[in-house]
Amino acid sequence: EKSGLVPHMPKFLLHATNGVIDLSNCALNDESFQAMVPAMAKLGDPILHLDLQGNILSDLGLRCLFASIATTPIFTGILHLDLSDTRPSADALRSLSHLFSSSLSRLESFVLSRVPVPDIAWGDL
Repeated sequence: EKSGLVPHMPKFLLHATNGVIDLSNCALNDESFQAMVPAMAKLGDPILHLDLQGNILSDLGLRCLFASIATTPIFTGILHLDLSDTRPSADALRSLSHLFSSSLSRLESFVLSRVPVPDIAWGDL
């Protein structure tokens, strides 16, 4: 846990006002992340930096994220996305490739450290 956080307040709400949501190493799984997406969509301020590294996200959670980045106004402004240490399959990575080509996406920086990317997915990325 990071220091200085109010225990009863969700961690991501503390950082959303400056466009940064740091959810790194929060043990989020697909279900918990999907439950958070509607709450994040109501924050009002655009999300510019989203750090999800070190969570237990796989295809279900990542596809929810990718769909939100492509279609939900608060997410379409994301400039930096960190998915290091997550578990995407080749299919999820193919979905990600559509983000890079979407006219709605402003994604400039994408981090995928320590993620085994199947050879079949590199062509789409």
